[in-house]
Amino acid sequence: MENNIVKVKLWGQEVGLLYWDKKSHKAIFEYNPAFVRKGIDIAPLTSSIHSIAGRQPIPGNTDKIYQGLPPFIADSLPDKWGNRVFEHWAKMRGIKSSDITPVDKLSFIGSRGMGALEFEPAMSVQDDAQDIQIQDLYALAQRIFDERSEVSVLPEESITMQRLYAVGTSAGGQHPKAILAINSKTGEIRSGQLDWSQEYKYYILKFAESSTFPHTQVEMAYYQMATDMGINMMPSQLKEIDGQYHFLTERYDRQNGERIHTQTLAAMSETACSYEDLMTVARKLDIPQTEQEQLYKRMVMNILGGNVDDHTKNFSFMLPKGGQWHITPAYDMTFTVDLGAMQYVNYHNLSVRGKVTNILEEDLLAFAKDNSIKNAARIIDQVANVLSNCWTYLIEAGVSRYWADKIEAHIAELLPDRYQKTMLHSLPTKVSEYITNNGVCIRDIVLRETRNGDLILSAFSEQEEKRWLINKKSSTFKDIKEKGWIHVEEKELIHLVETYLR
Repeated sequence: MENNIVKVKLWGQEVGLLYWDKKSHKAIFEYNPAFVRKGIDIAPLTSSIHSIAGRQPIPGNTDKIYQGLPPFIADSLPDKWGNRVFEHWAKMRGIKSSDITPVDKLSFIGSRGMGALEFEPAMSVQDDAQDIQIQDLYALAQRIFDERSEVSVLPEESITMQRLYAVGTSAGGQHPKAILAINSKTGEIRSGQLDWSQEYKYYILKFAESSTFPHTQVEMAYYQMATDMGINMMPSQLKEIDGQYHFLTERYDRQNGERIHTQTLAAMSETACSYEDLMTVARKLDIPQTEQEQLYKRMVMNILGGNVDDHTKNFSFMLPKGGQWHITPAYDMTFTVDLGAMQYVNYHNLSVRGKVTNILEEDLLAFAKDNSIKNAARIIDQVANVLSNCWTYLIEAGVSRYWADKIEAHIAELLPDRYQKTMLHSLPTKVSEYITNNGVCIRDIVLRETRNGDLILSAFSEQEEKRWLINKKSSTFKDIKEKGWIHVEEKELIHLVETYLR
């Protein structure tokens, strides 16, 4: 690519220049003195205008997460999903990925990034005013996501690919998303990267996925639970199209016609790796005490609710034009435990008092004391009380009994013991010892799931333990899955055992 320098802008003002140094494989940024004099500190903890960094060139960080850019600028880069769309778009135009630097990517992002930073010169991207057909975007997005680099974009899909690139490259995360604008009166759906009339609101759309796990419905249930326990989130909903449920959430960085400058925890602190670091950053930014308690509540929800995807890009701070730093509304709060994986796969990304697993209520209380959080016990009870009813929330969001049972069973293990007694669906059916018609004593009937998704039925017949495999392709398995394998009625378990005994 030929462009090696971009102008970084904020609210129509030039912040400074960014240059890619090919020898060191990292960028160099330098503030515009005129911007420094305005006193807008957009990166107060890493590249403050009031520090020495504000008066000399700032080198980029070569850690993978920053790709050779200064942290406060790296936030604008596309993430895993955006990069995948970008690569396919570039391939269609004969552009080699090895020829594209992170500064080049910012030129492609232009004014379409998350937050309020913009980059010039912006490379031309066709982003028209035509209505967007979500199903067409969804079909192509799924092929790109499922087939990885092997996917071939058909000639008739070129316009759809162009639109997917325009609305998908700036979205964060690793799963398929699109940035949309929806007319609140007519329902028209258009690119969320262009400026529209006040009738339009701006959204992030998370596409339904082809996996068996109902990601979007689960996230909807978690949104409902989070708001019910007092966690501030942007309005969200499920959008059903042709039997597929997509998760739609309003953007917090586009409000009332204004772009809001945002910085993730990763941008604010290059070394953050714990919830203690998160609270330290909040205090350094003079975040109000009430908002620090919000961060604590989100931490408790992540720990007790099984959200192990709590990395440094899933917490953000925002600076409205002419305002002060605040925390953003919460986002990406959902159940992320891989129920079939080894324990180490499900470690939390941020630690609590040095722990990334087996984090107990006593740890949460001690954390609160260490970080001057008031009413910690009340907050924990508030979160746990809502989570103890997670099965109902999941069912109401359209999650099947099979997955609702499994998620509730896992959450029951995370909650304080006093809440487990109320989670009836998570408790397996207990069958009392009994004698069959032909005089055989049966006890300790257990139904559990194997790592590969089959079911194992076991019971003691007299003094001998017997086991039977219920293959996931069998009709018996399908019947159990439909009802929910954890809470199978006692008479059904007895019937299964006696059937297999015969």
